[in-house]
Amino acid sequence: MNKVVKVDQSICTQCGLCVRICPFTILEMNEGCPSTIAEKEKACLLCMHCASICPVKAISFEDISSGQKMADNPTSASYNELKGLISSNRSIRNFSEQPVPLDEIRDILKVADFAPSAKNNHLNKWILVHDTKKVKEIMSYILEYVKENKISKEVVSEYEIGNNVVTLDAPHLLFGIAPKEGAINPYTDTTIALTDVDLLFHSKSIGACWAGYLTRLTNANPKIRELIGLDDSMVVYGALAFGYPKGEKYDRLPHRNEAELFVI
Repeated sequence: MNKVVKVDQSICTQCGLCVRICPFTILEMNEGCPSTIAEKEKACLLCMHCASICPVKAISFEDISSGQKMADNPTSASYNELKGLISSNRSIRNFSEQPVPLDEIRDILKVADFAPSAKNNHLNKWILVHDTKKVKEIMSYILEYVKENKISKEVVSEYEIGNNVVTLDAPHLLFGIAPKEGAINPYTDTTIALTDVDLLFHSKSIGACWAGYLTRLTNANPKIRELIGLDDSMVVYGALAFGYPKGEKYDRLPHRNEAELFVI
């Protein structure tokens, strides 16, 4: 794929910021203006740091169409705002039947596209189960699977007393998936993106819970993989059960042991 950086020298201020921040030193100053080093062009990550930092918008990319123009950077949240969002986030396990609007979910997932990814790889994808009937169908396949294979017996025993520890009777499920091969660090990439989604949900009063049983049993169960359209080349690296909370409002922060810090 052609990723050559284009510099409009008629407006370039020759500040050199783009050269200084390029992760793989693909740019160099040439007669006062930045230009690409030909033998390094293939190493371009398309991170667009150079275009993002350019104060006069002199940088563009040959493989980015005019319809994909970069947006202005939004104002950053304050430390205290982020601190409050992160520390107040709880795993929600009780949900109302009210559906979360699909457009709202789509918007949140678009924001999560900005999550860090190893070498700007961004090969993680989403499978959203928005239909509550399909959520229930997935749970029925899980119960069938654990009974047949005599594993995770607590899934069945808890379900029989009204406690669904897998899908939590949530109205929606979100699977974070990535290819088995080709991705540089698929588990970490997907986890970071899912963490962002979790916090974005919380910011909009949508409750979510990380679904470890669901992740593991979906990867193992051919019926669920077929139902959600997960082919053999893809792996679920994380999942969230989510919806609007019902009867869960936390007014105080729980105690957390402070992680040890080793300063060397």
